[in-house]
Amino acid sequence: GDGFVVVFAEHGWVQIVDGDQILEVLPPGSTVRIDTAAGRYAIPRTPICHVWPPPDEPEQLATAIRKAVTVGPSRTLQQDETFGVRQLADVALKALSPGINDPTTAQDALFHMGALVRELLDRRPIERVRTEGDKTLIAPQLPTPQDLVELAFDEVRVAAAGAPTVLIYLLEILQLVRDSLDSSEHSDAVDALTRQAALVAEIGERSDLPPADHERVSRAFSSRFG
Repeated sequence: GDGFVVVFAEHGWVQIVDGDQILEVLPPGSTVRIDTAAGRYAIPRTPICHVWPPPDEPEQLATAIRKAVTVGPSRTLQQDETFGVRQLADVALKALSPGINDPTTAQDALFHMGALVRELLDRRPIERVRTEGDKTLIAPQLPTPQDLVELAFDEVRVAAAGAPTVLIYLLEILQLVRDSLDSSEHSDAVDALTRQAALVAEIGERSDLPPADHERVSRAFSSRFG
């Protein structure tokens, strides 16, 4: 079954989930599935985690687990690695908006985005299952490489549909990040970047652009991703 559910007692942004502390307070032989992550919003009475088998002292365990999860009024960069990605995407989206139309600022934000995404993708794979003795922690909500790439580029790609030069910037950034990674160690990340590049090329094909601009985007994709 679902076991024992620990729920939030307050609302706000999840800033830290201390997996070490949660494992420490678990009863022997327990498994916990974390149902939130840093950067998610907490609403009272929604799950922090599920624990099974149900503990003998549920309220004591719930209190201890809540102390391992920090909730605050805003997102922070301490454990929320997607927050910086979201901020840079917002800068690029604002620059691409019709009211502002500043592709130079969008370009700058996107190349900074590429550097940040590359750093995040190049880290060792996130542990979604941890075992300490006879205790197990499962964290399925942690972002995957695909999640990071989509967060960074999906909305920007759509917003840049009518800006072929920006689409070509995106293809360049995706190639640079892909080529900087060891494909044997980061195959999921390389696949996610390649899929995103194909979507950029598709946007270029479907956009209402002059034939010469369609050709520019298509040529940029072919030369970089073949």
